[in-house]
Amino acid sequence: MKSYLALLWTQTRKNYFLLAAFGFLFVITLGFWFLNTTNQNSPFLQQSELDRPQLEEALAVVQAEKGDAQAITAGLTRLDAAKQAYLKHDYQQAYRLTLKNYQAFPQLKANLTAPDEKIQLWHALAAADLPEVDLAHANNTILFSYRFLETVFPVLVVLVSAYVFGLIFRSSYAAKLNLDGLLPQRYWQILLEKLCFSTIIVLFGVALILGIVDLIAALFAGFGHTNYPISAYQAGQPALTNVTTILGKSIVLAGLIIPAIALTSLVLQQVTRNYLLTFFLTFFIFVGQAYLVTILKSFKTIVHFLPGFYLQVVGIATGSLAVTLGNVQITYQMGIKVISCYLAVMVGVMLLIGQLRQSRRH
Repeated sequence: MKSYLALLWTQTRKNYFLLAAFGFLFVITLGFWFLNTTNQNSPFLQQSELDRPQLEEALAVVQAEKGDAQAITAGLTRLDAAKQAYLKHDYQQAYRLTLKNYQAFPQLKANLTAPDEKIQLWHALAAADLPEVDLAHANNTILFSYRFLETVFPVLVVLVSAYVFGLIFRSSYAAKLNLDGLLPQRYWQILLEKLCFSTIIVLFGVALILGIVDLIAALFAGFGHTNYPISAYQAGQPALTNVTTILGKSIVLAGLIIPAIALTSLVLQQVTRNYLLTFFLTFFIFVGQAYLVTILKSFKTIVHFLPGFYLQVVGIATGSLAVTLGNVQITYQMGIKVISCYLAVMVGVMLLIGQLRQSRRH
């Protein structure tokens, strides 16, 4: 066993194509973080700029009719005071004044996307005394990790994983000769060792790349706040949770998906014995399942049974996909069950292939 694992390690560390794959992922991840640093904005301040014209227009109408403009003037004063408090990092005061404006002028809610969720978020940020962050361009360590799992993981990590698994598994073949079949170990043991080894390599590689970029983010943009509130859904209703909870759930799903990709690649490689075909099939099976419902709406009622769908780890963890697709079966717990069942079935298929190949030796 040790000698075979040593052989796998020797083959892997000398494989420059494998290193190039992880290098590609690192460059993309670092570039994604860099783009986020150059697109910083404050959603709170942007919102105040949307509210101002509406209050000024209302003030002009009231003044023209010689009505009482005192309330609207007070609203504009609060708007200016909230902006100044925010710029001075007095976030609690800024949110307090803004929320008071929204109570006094309910028509301002028309400027908000998902007004109830936004107001709920401001209450949570006021309690934690934190600035509002544009999650689409988050660049501190905690929130960038959130964005990485939301955007980079579902496609690019799967692409790199399928490529790396294919590189490792294709070393079993020289032309049509199965080199693993010449080894004295049981064939199913060889497959199991190769599966575990390749999965660890990919998990470690992805974690290392994200860790390095997160360290860079911490140095230049700060670590962030582990209790930053994130909009989520519980039983289809808007609710708030913190980013640490979402990250924890997302990482668990990601940690299960990668072995599932490895098993799929290994089984396909055993069947097709063709590296390129295995690579493309593995990639399109998982990414196709993840985004099939965006093309074929009829799949939205059964999509929760597809393991690849749970590549959208953040959307699953927050519950937003369940609301968007109108499918209450799409939950974090269902994801754990579906992926675990898929792993069990694929392990059974892998062991069956190993037994069949073993019997042909004798």
